[in-house]
Amino acid sequence: MSRFSALLVRAAERIGVSAHKAVRVYSGRTGETTGGIRLAVWKHSAADGEGRRSIAAAGTDLMLSGTTAKGKPVLFQPTNVKSVALKDANGETIGVMFPSKPSDDTSGKWASAPTRNVDTTVTRGFVDVEKARVTKQLAFIAEEPETAPWAQTTTPKRPVYAQAHADPEVFVVKANLGSRLLPRWTTVDVDGETYGKILATNEHFARAAGASPGAPVVLVSCDVGDGAMVARTTADYLHRTGAVTGDIYAPKGMTGFSIENGVSDMYVTLLKLRGDGTAPGFEVFPGPGADTAG
Repeated sequence: MSRFSALLVRAAERIGVSAHKAVRVYSGRTGETTGGIRLAVWKHSAADGEGRRSIAAAGTDLMLSGTTAKGKPVLFQPTNVKSVALKDANGETIGVMFPSKPSDDTSGKWASAPTRNVDTTVTRGFVDVEKARVTKQLAFIAEEPETAPWAQTTTPKRPVYAQAHADPEVFVVKANLGSRLLPRWTTVDVDGETYGKILATNEHFARAAGASPGAPVVLVSCDVGDGAMVARTTADYLHRTGAVTGDIYAPKGMTGFSIENGVSDMYVTLLKLRGDGTAPGFEVFPGPGADTAG
């Protein structure tokens, strides 16, 4: 990694938004994955108790692969992955978060804000790359909020959210590689299809998806819609198995949220030249059962 790239990564968590906003941008992390092992394909039903029992059984049967931060290959089951329900102000589950850093304890609070603008709007931000090269500091420019792509259909539905740290090549989760009595929680990098399997067998994700059939899914993970687009294989798996029928949206930049006076907003920061407002903030993977007419 170049010195300038390292500067951007270190500074990502310190990016601020002026104009009465304060947003913390959660940086991704790098890593490589090994090839996945052959796994059984499971199609879940998420709405009732029987569906939830099926989810638990599937999570017990599957064995997944990933790598540690040091590149060591590891095997684990979906049920060993740490997850937290994202809940709205009424306590309803609207998605799942996979915490992997100590700071993640509070990073899901945006979901429970009384007014969640994230469902309908998103704000793009840009980093003045040339100025950052000269000053060694990030210059962050926030644009005006715009209608989120998942809210531009003829019959918008409340999205289902999946939040995890990531970069263009891997998603990051924390898995228990020990036992229930002697847990050994380890940060693990996984490829896109493996992340799809984790989502498909996760009880929180299934509950949120079951409450809003055909809803769009928003991957709240930095840069997964950019570069190598790890999100593509996640979307392919979820659509192919029927776990998700709606469109899946993947950010092309760093994601972050602000919460002010009970209102939460989402930001996607692109490392582009200042004023480059033409680059889209999200990659979309159309679902077979989605309402995509605008």
